[in-house]
Amino acid sequence: MSISGSILGNNALAARLDEIIGGGRFFHACILSGAYGTGKKMLARLLAMAAVCTGEGKPCGVCSGCKKAESGVHPDIITVSPDGAFIKIEQIRALRQELFLRPNEAPRRAVTILEAERMNAAAQNTLLNILEEPPSDVLFVLVCENEAALLETVRSRCVSLRLSPLDTDTIYDELHRRLPDFGETALKSVARDCGGSLGRALELAAGEAETDISALTAAFSARDRAETLRFAFSLERMKAPQLAAFFAAFRSELRDALAKSPSAVALTAAFSPKTLMSAVSICEKLASYTEANVSAGHISGVFAVELLALM
Repeated sequence: MSISGSILGNNALAARLDEIIGGGRFFHACILSGAYGTGKKMLARLLAMAAVCTGEGKPCGVCSGCKKAESGVHPDIITVSPDGAFIKIEQIRALRQELFLRPNEAPRRAVTILEAERMNAAAQNTLLNILEEPPSDVLFVLVCENEAALLETVRSRCVSLRLSPLDTDTIYDELHRRLPDFGETALKSVARDCGGSLGRALELAAGEAETDISALTAAFSARDRAETLRFAFSLERMKAPQLAAFFAAFRSELRDALAKSPSAVALTAAFSPKTLMSAVSICEKLASYTEANVSAGHISGVFAVELLALM
């Protein structure tokens, strides 16, 4: 296992980290910065795993430390995140107290501070006191989008590691791996429009679909024509990738009902297998429309008419 083989893109940065860690030269503190969805949290998890790894080729992925880190239960990995709007001085003081103790079982502790730019000034100054005389057996990883929001004195005591946006081909390949039922045109559109952010790409593809599907399924199962119609016409505001995600998600619900899954008991009770199969066919037809550049208004109209005909 290696960092370069575990994150998407940013190959030069990943190779540099593999070289540093492979040579046993852990820095005591670093800042992982970059736009939303570029893999900062994943890289922070890998660095924490490497810090507690007791095997060869850190992170080895197979030792007890790596397995506990991957499961989120390692006692020597500490994560600090905002308490409300900010990371507060009390949180950093509590962290400082904990760092006086020796690691429980790993060679070192790993401290990950998420959304580090949300530390208030008092919290940053308290952290600065720790970084000025850092414990020898602690790795600090500060994760943020805007490194400039951190005090210059804090930045000067950390190695700066910036993740670049991912290229379109990398995002397309990852979307295709995760969403194999999506059409090629829809995936390419998402990859092009996400600004190099895999997180934003996944939101474009499925975010609105996941929000609407449970409510639509409930209305459809209850044969609530007015609510079902409202949801059908809400599709007018979606772009092609979101529409494709919507129909993929609804089709999945319908197929669960056909398989008599406990999670889809309402659909199973409300409709016959023949009706459910008709609904699946509607989803598949309209998903193909999204690849043919049919307007969202036309798609929502067809969906409304054909879905209501099944009720």
